[in-house]
Amino acid sequence: MADIKWIKISCDFFNDEAIKIIEKMPEGDSIIIIWLKLLISAGKVNDKGYIYFRKEIPYTDEMLATVFDRPLNLIRLALKTFVSFGMIQITDTYGIFISNWDKYQNLGGMERVRELAKMRKRKQRSKEKMLLLEAQKINNDVTLRDCHVTVTPLEIDKDIDIDIDIEKELDKEINKEEKKKNFVAKSFFQKLIAEDEDLKEYSSLKDLFIEFLEYKTAIKKQFKTEKSVRNAFLDFIRLSGGDEKYARALVDNTIARGWQGIYDLSVEQKKAFKNTQNQNQSDDWESRCM
Repeated sequence: MADIKWIKISCDFFNDEAIKIIEKMPEGDSIIIIWLKLLISAGKVNDKGYIYFRKEIPYTDEMLATVFDRPLNLIRLALKTFVSFGMIQITDTYGIFISNWDKYQNLGGMERVRELAKMRKRKQRSKEKMLLLEAQKINNDVTLRDCHVTVTPLEIDKDIDIDIDIEKELDKEINKEEKKKNFVAKSFFQKLIAEDEDLKEYSSLKDLFIEFLEYKTAIKKQFKTEKSVRNAFLDFIRLSGGDEKYARALVDNTIARGWQGIYDLSVEQKKAFKNTQNQNQSDDWESRCM
C-alpha cells in the first residue's frame, strides 16, 4: 500500500448526528476518542476503510484494547455503538470496516499518490541508468566485475529506450483492459436508466448502483451481459424498496462483506438501521420545534 499520512476530518465533525448522540451517552467522550483512533488506524492500514492487524489477522476486542490502551469493556461498548449507528461493520474476512470511508479519505487522491510513487520509481531507475551512462563516457567500456560482461554507452542508452517503450506498452495494455472491464456494465446501465421508462423513476438509486458496479469491477467479478445488469438493478430496487438510505446501507454492507451480489440486511442490521432512522427523524422534529 502507498504510505498515506493523513485522513480527512471535517470541521463540522461534532455536528454529525451520531457524534452528538454519542457525546450524551455515558463514556461518550471516551467512545469518540476510540472512533478517532479507528479512523486513524484505517488510514494507516490504507485498505479502503478496513482495519486489521494483518490482512489475515483481524483485530479482536482484546487486541484493540491493548493497542488503544483502553479498558476491554469500553472497547466492546464503543464497537457495539458504532455498529448500531452504521458507522462500522464487522466483516467475516478482515474484521472492522469503516462505512462511507470516502468521507474520511480521498480515494481518488490515494490513487494519485500511488501513481506518483510509481512515477518516482521509474524516474529513479532512469536516473541511475543515466548516471551509469555518464560513467561510461569516461571509459569507452566498463567490465562488470561480478558477471564479467562488457557494457558500452550505446548499449545502456538502448536499454533505457527499451524500458521506456515497455512502460508505454504496459500503460496502453492496462488502459485497454480497464476500458473492457468498464463496458460494460457501467456504460450499459447508464444507457438503461436513461431510456427505460419503467426504471427512470428509480434514478435516485443510480449513483449507488454505479458504485456497486465499480466495486464489482474492482474485485474482477463484473457482469458480462446486459440482462444480468438489468436483473441486478431490479433486485436492488426490490430489496431497497426504492428507499435511498436503505439502498445506501445495502451497498455498504455488500462491499464490507466482500459479496459479489447485493443481499438484504440481517434482522439485527435492519433493527439498527430502523433505530438510526427513528433517531434522525426525532432529531429533525426537535430542530423544527425549536
